Amino acid sequence: MPIPPQTKTLHVLLVDGDPETIAHVEEAMTPVGVEVTQATDIDYVKVLLALESFDLVLVDIDIPQSAGIGLLRWIVANSPYQRTVVLTRSPDVATAIELMKLGAADYLPKPPPDGRLVDLLDPDFVPPTEASLPTLHKQHAVRAAPREIAGYQINGTLGEGGMSVVFDATWNGKHVALKLYKNDESNPEKHQARITRFLREASILMDIQHPNVVEAYDIGVEALDTGTIIPYIALEFVKGYTLMDAIGPNHTILDIPTRVRMLAQLAEGFATIHAAGIVHRDVKPDNLVVTTDGTVKIMDLGIAWTPDSSLTGADELLGYPVFMSPESFLTSRVDHRADIFSFGTTAYYFLLNELPFHGTSVAMLSDQVRHSNPRRPLNITSAFPLVLTRILAGMLAKDPDDRYQSMAHIAADLHAFSHNPTITVGDLQHCPPTNFWL
Repeated sequence: MPIPPQTKTLHVLLVDGDPETIAHVEEAMTPVGVEVTQATDIDYVKVLLALESFDLVLVDIDIPQSAGIGLLRWIVANSPYQRTVVLTRSPDVATAIELMKLGAADYLPKPPPDGRLVDLLDPDFVPPTEASLPTLHKQHAVRAAPREIAGYQINGTLGEGGMSVVFDATWNGKHVALKLYKNDESNPEKHQARITRFLREASILMDIQHPNVVEAYDIGVEALDTGTIIPYIALEFVKGYTLMDAIGPNHTILDIPTRVRMLAQLAEGFATIHAAGIVHRDVKPDNLVVTTDGTVKIMDLGIAWTPDSSLTGADELLGYPVFMSPESFLTSRVDHRADIFSFGTTAYYFLLNELPFHGTSVAMLSDQVRHSNPRRPLNITSAFPLVLTRILAGMLAKDPDDRYQSMAHIAADLHAFSHNPTITVGDLQHCPPTNFWL
């Protein structure tokens, strides 16, 4: 029976520095047209896993200082669908069971059996005929992981989202946060739209200069040695903590006046973003960072929208549901007042240590956000100022026309309370009459 032609190149990542194992894996994979990338440095392995999709990852579990087990845990936590197999020179049943419980797809001795390696690859993969294989030179079959990207030295991983990964990086002695687009070509049309959206974020940030908005230094596209094209943004490295870190068990570390001052700073930053014609669309505590000197900065404009943008379809849900505005559940074509509602949700959570809306599914959250009001602040804490209750109500009105109409007005009212906590609702200059808690 003739073998069908190969429709894609399979890619294996080998995390092992043992020359014998490297040679063995190469000899098993090269004849069936499988590309192998080899690396030993764990940070660079994470870079590769964050940026590219692999059909199989082979990890030497005996890497010194338990780094192999740590990497397996990291892969399971960050890429739960990644097929990962552990290798060891000292196999035993008890260890195999424990590693399988951690999430390993298999547990193989070194050197691994050739047939088993091929079986662990994509089950739909059919090896090509010998005549159809390209000529592969041994030194090209196994590639080393990159130690830098676009001239930026990678120091470690800072965080990861659905569309990008952010690395701690250095360039010419300058500490930066290097944000790279995560390569996913499973849907070419959406892939290209996301790249365009990612690069638009960089251009947006390059045009905005405000102390409460993270600064962008550089934008570009880099070709990795694996042939993958990766867009990147070099951002200001912000050292500090997110607003989310100051919620929950840590809520008591900041008093209400301090929190109000932080919110006023953020409102000023959002006012600048809105003045540029940009809607953030992902306002939430995780995207707001407090620096070591107390300055609060707005991060992540990855799903921001501009009036001339056509990158997002009306059926695409963007943002984190519990912080989304009512209208955002119905359309992606929202204006700056959607950010005002999301900022109100964030402020409510930040000030009261309680989420305003609850639900175990997007549908339940959508219903809550669109039809239910949050608990009255005085029912959560009896000492909560009435003025702040009115400011929150002015941001959380269901109808955009009933909300504050600008972040600048919110900043002014928050500053007014911050300067004089004894003011009354009548002293607020911009608060709308909306108060669903009366």
